[in-house]
Amino acid sequence: MTLAITFILNSLLNFAFGLLIAKFLGPAAFGIYAVAFSLALLLNSVFTEWTRHSVVRFYLPPAPNMRQTLDWLLLASMLAMAVVGTLAWWLGGGFGLSLWLLLATIAAGMFGGSYDYLQAVARIRRDNRAYARLVALRNGLSIPLVVGIAWQFGDPTLVMSGIAASASLAVVLIWRRLSEAPLRSAAPAVADVSSLARYALPLVAASMLYAIMTFLNRWMMAEWFGSAEAGKFAIAADIGFKLLCSTSTVIELLLLPATIAITEKDGLQAGHKRAALTIVIGLALMAPLTAGYLLTLPAFEHLLVPDAFRDSFRQYTLFLLPSFMALSLAQACFNVLL
Repeated sequence: MTLAITFILNSLLNFAFGLLIAKFLGPAAFGIYAVAFSLALLLNSVFTEWTRHSVVRFYLPPAPNMRQTLDWLLLASMLAMAVVGTLAWWLGGGFGLSLWLLLATIAAGMFGGSYDYLQAVARIRRDNRAYARLVALRNGLSIPLVVGIAWQFGDPTLVMSGIAASASLAVVLIWRRLSEAPLRSAAPAVADVSSLARYALPLVAASMLYAIMTFLNRWMMAEWFGSAEAGKFAIAADIGFKLLCSTSTVIELLLLPATIAITEKDGLQAGHKRAALTIVIGLALMAPLTAGYLLTLPAFEHLLVPDAFRDSFRQYTLFLLPSFMALSLAQACFNVLL
C-alpha cells in the first residue's frame, strides 16, 4: 500500500508540474520542450529501459552477482546513449534542437533511466521507505530546479537541464542505500547479457513503438504547424495519458504482488488465472474513468488548462483519449502477465 500511495502522490505532483511548466513556458516554448522531452523518453526506451525490466524479472535479492551485472549494464547503456546522441547531432540529426537543448535532453534520458532503474530495485527489494524517499527527493528537487526555472526564465533548455539535475541528484543521494555490491571492473559474461536482452526485447520493442510515435507526432507538428501548435497538442496528450496511465499503474502496483505470490505458491496456471482477473478489474476501472473524463472535459478545461492552450485542447483530447485508455489497460495487463 505504501508503494501505491507514494505513486499516487508522485503522479499528482507530476500532473501539477506539467500544467505549471506549460503555463510558465507558453505554447511555443512548451512545444519545443515537448519535442525534447519526448526525445528523452525515446532515448530512455532504446537504451536503458531493458535494465529496469531485467531487474523486475531476474533480480531476487540477495544476489550480488546479478546486481553487479545489472549495475554494469545500466552504466554501459547510459554511456552508449550519450555517445549515440552526440554522434547523431554531429551528423545532423538534432531534430531542430539546439546543441545545448540536445545535450540537456540526453542527460535527462540518461538520469531518468537510472531513476527508473532504482525505482524497480526498491520495489523488488520491498524497501518501501527507500522507494518513497527516492520519489520524494526527485519531486522536492523538481520544485526549484524545474518549475522554478520555468517560472523564472521560461527557457525549455534550462527546464530540461533541471529535469536531468533533479533525477541525477535523487539517484546519487539514494544509491548507497539500495546498493548491494560494488560495480565490477570487468564486463559481465556475454551469455548473461544475452539472456537479459532476449527477455527484455519484446517489452522494449513495444515501449519503443509508443515512444517513437509520441516523438514523431510532436516533432512533425512542430515542423509543419509551428512549435505553438505542437505545445497545444502535447498538453492534451500529456494530461489524458497521465490520468489514465497513472490509474493503470496503481492497478499494477496493487495486484502484481498478489499475482506473484499466487504463482509462487500454486503454480503458473493459478498465476495466469489471477492475471486474467486483473485484466477484468482493469477494464472495469479504466472504461468508466475514460467516460467520466470525457463528460467532465469542459469543466476540466476551464479549471485547469492554461488559457493559451484552450482553443484546441478539447478537440485533441477527443481524438486521443480512446487510444490512451486502450494503451493504459494494455500496459497494466502486460506487466502483470510478464
